[in-house]
Formats: sequence, C-alpha cells, structure tokens
Amino acid sequence: MGISSYIEAGYGAAELRERIQLLESERALAGLTGLDTDPAYMADLQADIVAASAPATARPTPIAPRADSRCASSARAAASAS
Repeated sequence: MGISSYIEAGYGAAELRERIQLLESERALAGLTGLDTDPAYMADLQADIVAASAPATARPTPIAPRADSRCASSARAAASAS
C-alpha cells in the first residue's frame, strides 16, 4: 500500500503506528522462518514499512493561530476606534 493509499484510507497516527508494528513483527518472523533470505519478499516488506512510516514523518503539523494574539488585535482596534 503506497503513502497516498494510507492517507486516502483515513489512517490516523495510532493506526499507522499499529501497522508499522505489525510489519516489524512480520519482518522478525521472516527472520525466524528463513524468509529473510528471499530478496523479493524482504524488498516488498521493506517497501510496506517505508510507505507506512512516511506519512507520519512527511506531513507537517498545522499550527493554529494563537487565540491571545487575535484578542490583542481586536482590543487594539477597539481602543483606537474610540
């Protein structure tokens, strides 16, 4: 699943963390069962881990305007109007 697929599916941070943990568990299990010697399998698994990790690190966090700065602007405007 690509990055956009995770976003379109509505994955939040908690779901992405859980998905990454499951993929990391799958990688550990692959090592225990010998699947880690299959380059195609491991490349596909690594691509899934990267895709699940990228949205959480690539998306900027929006910053809301400070409530007190809006109040101060309104107070100054009201004071200068009177």
